[in-house]
Amino acid sequence: MLSAGSSQPLNAIAFKPTVASFCVNKSAPARKTCNCTPLQQSTIAEVHWPDIFENAYDAAGQLVRVAACHRRALLQSTLFTFAATSLPAIATEEAALNCVADFSISDKVFFDISIDREPVGRIVVGLFNEDVPVGAKRFADIAVGSRGISYRKKEFERITQSYIQNAGIRNFSLSGGVGDAAQFTGGETADALIPELENLTKKCPNSTKNVAGAVSIIVRDPSKPPPKPKLIAKDGKFEVIEEELRPDPNGTQFAIIMQDSPQLDASNLVVGKVVDGFDVLKLMSGVRVVKDNTGSPYFKAAKLVGDTRAVVAERGFYRPYSKVVITRSGKLENSS
Repeated sequence: MLSAGSSQPLNAIAFKPTVASFCVNKSAPARKTCNCTPLQQSTIAEVHWPDIFENAYDAAGQLVRVAACHRRALLQSTLFTFAATSLPAIATEEAALNCVADFSISDKVFFDISIDREPVGRIVVGLFNEDVPVGAKRFADIAVGSRGISYRKKEFERITQSYIQNAGIRNFSLSGGVGDAAQFTGGETADALIPELENLTKKCPNSTKNVAGAVSIIVRDPSKPPPKPKLIAKDGKFEVIEEELRPDPNGTQFAIIMQDSPQLDASNLVVGKVVDGFDVLKLMSGVRVVKDNTGSPYFKAAKLVGDTRAVVAERGFYRPYSKVVITRSGKLENSS
């Protein structure tokens, strides 16, 4: 295509390299490899961008085909550069992503799942007892039902494309009271799991721990709002206290990862991975859920003005309409 009143093609670039430069600038071995003979650099060529590898026009307007050896030398140079720079980085990244996959499995626990009271199958989880001892033992103790608490009849409260989250045990009701609670692995809070979460980050730096198939205990709540000041009367005086809007995770809620979720690495401690029951996970992930409506202008406006209804609605996003429940859980006897 030509511009008005000019014979200058619209896609022509400003510089005018010599046709010979495509060959002469190559090293002697490169010229010998492709039988390329140095050319005279007297002819000036105007290069058109779409045709840079195929054609060049000399000053007289005659078509000069660039020799195949020039293109081959350029392609080889590009491939060598890619191999030297990109491939090692890709290999390093893949090795980092496989960090958790190298953890050995000691014990296995199972969860029998039902959807709207219809049994759909069993999920088997292998635990990383050697690499995450406190978290793995805590998870196994709850699955087995040690000291009166269990995952039995506990619902999955959140189903997203990235993970499926179980509500865990909202209130501890240990059979032995306070004394028994102290003996429970990690205690009644998730505080004992935080050091393991930090150690796992050091062990697998620059890598995703919550990879597809992993099972992780929720240790922190990154979306929890900060405490809100509240004025109260105490002993005839007014005091300002910091009121928590919702409690911290107690170390019983867990997530089954469906897709690599690096955003969970700061809050979820990986304790194992799914080794059987992937067909069950597929059925669970297909359950209809409450749609995420955060993009609605009405929701954004309500959130901006601090409407509590928006906060409540947001916590209900991705909640399944069907009841997805663990009907039975325990440890596989032949897993150790």
